[in-house]
Amino acid sequence: MRGEIRKLVDTLIRPVVVNEFVEVLRPNGKADLLREFSLPFPIRAVYAYFGFPHDEDILSNLASWAIKVVAAPQADPELAKITVPQSMVAGQAMFETVLPIVQEYRKRGEMRADILGYMMQVEHEGKRFTDEEITAFIRMLLLAAGETTTRSFANMMVQLLEEPDVLDEVRRDRTLIPKAINETMRRDPTAGAVARIAARDLEIGGISIAKGTAVLCSIASANRDPEVYEDPDRLWLKRPMRPLLSFGFGPHMCMGMHMALAEMEVALDAMLDLPNLRFDPAFPHPEIRGLNMRGPEALHVLWDC
Repeated sequence: MRGEIRKLVDTLIRPVVVNEFVEVLRPNGKADLLREFSLPFPIRAVYAYFGFPHDEDILSNLASWAIKVVAAPQADPELAKITVPQSMVAGQAMFETVLPIVQEYRKRGEMRADILGYMMQVEHEGKRFTDEEITAFIRMLLLAAGETTTRSFANMMVQLLEEPDVLDEVRRDRTLIPKAINETMRRDPTAGAVARIAARDLEIGGISIAKGTAVLCSIASANRDPEVYEDPDRLWLKRPMRPLLSFGFGPHMCMGMHMALAEMEVALDAMLDLPNLRFDPAFPHPEIRGLNMRGPEALHVLWDC
């Protein structure tokens, strides 16, 4: 999968990131990198990889509905009474929007090197996927297509801009870009915790956990475990890396990991070409907040034109 995604860097991902976003923003000398860049570019890139038409209204609606679906779980029961029904309506709207796209793609008969083309040709146990099955699968992927990459990129930029020496280091040596992504995701992951059910009786740190117990596992804490990472709070690009939990682990590994990494690498490389990139002092300093789906509310920056 990683090899297939890498083939898209120059043909799909870089043209979207650079031509449709960075070069459009460059003359302005300033931007809210969250809303004007980090939010739209992953959605635009991954939707093109799906095989969707470039229709701004469709893309905007799907992104909005996806956020409502993701926002459904709430700790506050009263709030959940609002968000859960909204998510059901949004999920149905996504299905009804994607299905005609899938049907039209099949009708054209042009199987391109994208996800829709692949799913229409691949066989599982001698059977091919129906349009409805493909639509349901794509709808699931859409939920993770944008927001996690958006927040991971924004969190990375906040951390690098807070450490100008580190930012200059990666600007001078672009081979450090993958390290910068890994290190910032280690230091402040988008998903701070994940919920799991204990599959068996076990003991962790002297605490007994019975089979079937719901457990909240802190990824953020594990990524800063001093027994695993030396000086864990430091932003250190040349840190000897250990297994990183920010994309999950084992069978729970994020399906979109390779696409997200490729998008973030291209995006950071493009950001490093903006001269004297820095926080905009006219706005409050951005803060990375939240437990899950962590990120800043805005990311206002300046650069020299």
